[in-house]
Amino acid sequence: MLAAYEPEQRFVIESSEPIVEIYRDCVYVPVIEPANYWENKDWGIYDRDGKLIEAAAFYRVGKREGQSDVCPLDLSRAPYAPRQRYFYVGNVFNHYGHFLCSTMSRLWALPRYREGSMPLLGHAVGGPPHWFSWSHTRTLFGAAGINYEDFANFDRPTRIRELVVARPSFVECTHAHTTHAHAAHRWGDRLAKTQDVTSPIDMIYLAKTKFRDLPHGMANEARLVEALQHLGVQIVHPEQLTIPEQVALFRRTRIVMGQVGSALHTNIFNEPRYDQVFVAFNASPHTYSSNHAMFDAINNNRSFYVYTPCEWKNYDDGVARYELNDPQAAAREIVDFARSV
Repeated sequence: MLAAYEPEQRFVIESSEPIVEIYRDCVYVPVIEPANYWENKDWGIYDRDGKLIEAAAFYRVGKREGQSDVCPLDLSRAPYAPRQRYFYVGNVFNHYGHFLCSTMSRLWALPRYREGSMPLLGHAVGGPPHWFSWSHTRTLFGAAGINYEDFANFDRPTRIRELVVARPSFVECTHAHTTHAHAAHRWGDRLAKTQDVTSPIDMIYLAKTKFRDLPHGMANEARLVEALQHLGVQIVHPEQLTIPEQVALFRRTRIVMGQVGSALHTNIFNEPRYDQVFVAFNASPHTYSSNHAMFDAINNNRSFYVYTPCEWKNYDDGVARYELNDPQAAAREIVDFARSV
């Protein structure tokens, strides 16, 4: 039997803006290939003495990820960057959900604190041309008015005379500012401006059945999808839509359902509607990411979290996934629930 639950509030929501600081005579240390953020702990923004600048560090789930307190490299001979002042964007993720949560968390400050053609600095494996080979990066940075030519590209430690560092508006699973939602609404308007946002849709389900690599989640979702289709629910495969199409779809739809996952994060681009409902399906109350509830809180979404009897199984690829005991019953119950709230 379907049951609803209230996610634990293991995070802090703030209505104030994060602070913005300017650091002088600091050193940008890139992520050196082929290592990633976690394998290479030398990367980051360090002061002239080689100490990590905390405001520019990457935090996730309440702890700093990957970086050393003191850079082990010799920074004394690092050359100066050609420009006087740079804006720090932070970490650039090649994952849609983490991009929305973390990469875009410092961009709220761009309109006020980036002067003219002030170059940007970011951290990720490879340089900006490589980052912009990811389709979501081109689209989302584009919504914020950024292209790859706006980024400086340093492949070795480089001294920065002045660096503008905006504190993040969203720290995954820890705390968030409503500023994050306000900025996302502006980007959402730009993303949806060429799309149909007026033709209403009653109910959709965001399916993962055509996702190329399903690392975890519901193993027998195809049976749930089939049952939902028989009940008149429109099935949507987000990875087959552009991001502007997804944003517009959320603006047109009254009830959006789906498994807990990054696809539901798209709601952050839209201001809340009094008649709109989000229903997030999960295996149990103990297997959800706080990021979902944080997006709901900063955006004032009407979101509900539900689960139904299931069984966890280990598969040949070494990953555990859950199977619904009765997908047909689950489909009926989730539709009835969504229409009743």
